[in-house]
Amino acid sequence: MKLLDLLLCLVIVAVASILFTAILTWSVDLWVLLTRLGDEEFYLVACVFAYFLLGDPVSGFALVSSVVLSGSLSIFLKYLFNTPRPPNPIIEASGPGFPSGHAMVSTSFWSTLSLVTGRRLLYILSTLVVASISASRIALRAHYYWDVLGGVLYGFIVGGLAYYARLHCNTRPPVKPMALLILPSIILGFYNVFIRGVEFAASTGLLGLGISLFASILTPSAPVCRVIGGFWRRVFAFTLSSILLLCVYFAARTTGVFVGVVLYALAGFTVFSIIPFLLSRLRFS
Repeated sequence: MKLLDLLLCLVIVAVASILFTAILTWSVDLWVLLTRLGDEEFYLVACVFAYFLLGDPVSGFALVSSVVLSGSLSIFLKYLFNTPRPPNPIIEASGPGFPSGHAMVSTSFWSTLSLVTGRRLLYILSTLVVASISASRIALRAHYYWDVLGGVLYGFIVGGLAYYARLHCNTRPPVKPMALLILPSIILGFYNVFIRGVEFAASTGLLGLGISLFASILTPSAPVCRVIGGFWRRVFAFTLSSILLLCVYFAARTTGVFVGVVLYALAGFTVFSIIPFLLSRLRFS
């Protein structure tokens, strides 16, 4: 735990230093670096990392579910409100402005992670990261301040819902509590992809992952509830899963929408169900 606290302190200092320097110098490069902490690719890997290395697969599952719901909800709300973005953005930005997807998804991830772990240093890091991402979106003229505030507010709501679901996961498999997160994300994802037809790259991935999460909690052997073993086994699972999801991430960009959804659903079920099940049966640590 002392090593983890040291690592958290180092990351806090690093992020705070970058944010402070960006404010003083108003460096576009530093603002872009901070805004990358809110990109979907980052959370695709971060969710898998937390899922396998938290040591509590149900908390990890709640974290993944909160990010998928937050992503689908942010896209739905953007095209529901359909508000403009600031003129002349410094960074590429497309689609309506409210709420900020970067602020919303990052808030959901970090608030859920902080609540399920209860670590003080993680609360500090989470606040700092969300503040840095939010400030960068305004500094780069990708969003107005109310877009960012709205994203943070909705992100906290999703994070609170994920924490509630985690607290009530006393059954194996945890179908009912997690369904509060997963079913809305599937409904919103289906609407975004097949009815509204917006932001296909992100919407396709979110819908596919939502389907895979729901399939995982319905699996009779409930591998989502399995602790798959020692540290190196979990590192191996994280590495294998990250490679698989990133391959699907790039492959899905060149396929049709339906194929993309299927690819993400199969990859997600492999990551959150099959790999934990197989590794829980192996006898190395």
